Formats: sequence, structure tokens, C-alpha cells
Amino acid sequence: MPDALATLHRLRRLATDQARRDLAATLATARAAESRLANLQAALTTEAAAAQTDPAHPLAGAFARWLPAAQSQRAAATNALHDAEAHTARARADLAEARAAARAVEIIADERAATARYRRLARDQSASDDLAARRPK
Repeated sequence: MPDALATLHRLRRLATDQARRDLAATLATARAAESRLANLQAALTTEAAAAQTDPAHPLAGAFARWLPAAQSQRAAATNALHDAEAHTARARADLAEARAAARAVEIIADERAATARYRRLARDQSASDDLAARRPK
């Protein structure tokens, strides 16, 4: 029968690996959201600079018609970025928790190994003492 502690340690390592993958995915999502927001902000700045101020110009109303949709997209992108940052923070916390759980199992395994080593050394010492006591003087 497999050692329950070894099985638990393997499961904890798997959970840690999954938490790393989740963090990588949330970081990628956050970078994409940040890039989208930067692109929308750049478009707003560029379009505002190019907007016609002369009411007689044929494109004078185009910017005014485009602006509300662009601002709405920017607000949505800002919200998406905040959500992605929150998910990233949660994923970081999950990874830290998974690492701590894996480390706890490692500590227990180390303590069990040290205890087994101590018992083995004590048994060897006892056997050595018994041999020395039986040896004729």
C-alpha cells in the first residue's frame, strides 16, 4: 500500500503546479486587459487631437458621435483590468497557500524521516551496547 504521506505530497505538488498555471493565465489576462485599455486611451487621445473644431467641416460631428461609444469601451476596459487584477491577486494568494500546504507536508515527511533515523540509531546503539556487555572481559 502506498505511503499516505507520499500520496498527499504528490497531490500538494499537483495543486501547486495548477496554482502556478492559474496565476500565469490570470497574468496573461491582466496584460491583455492593460493593453486593450492603453490602445483605447491612445485612440481617444489621437481622435480628440484630430477632431474638427470647425462646425462647417463635414466630419465635425463624427467625433461627437464616436466619443460616447469610445468612452463606454474605455470604461469597460478599465473594469476588465480591475477584475483581472483582482483575479491575479487571488491567484497569487492561492499559489502561496498551495506552496505553504506542500511545504507543511514536506516538513512532516522530514520530521518522520528524522524520527525514523533517530530510532534506527538508538536501536543500533542498543545492539552495540548489548554486544559490548556480552563480550568477555
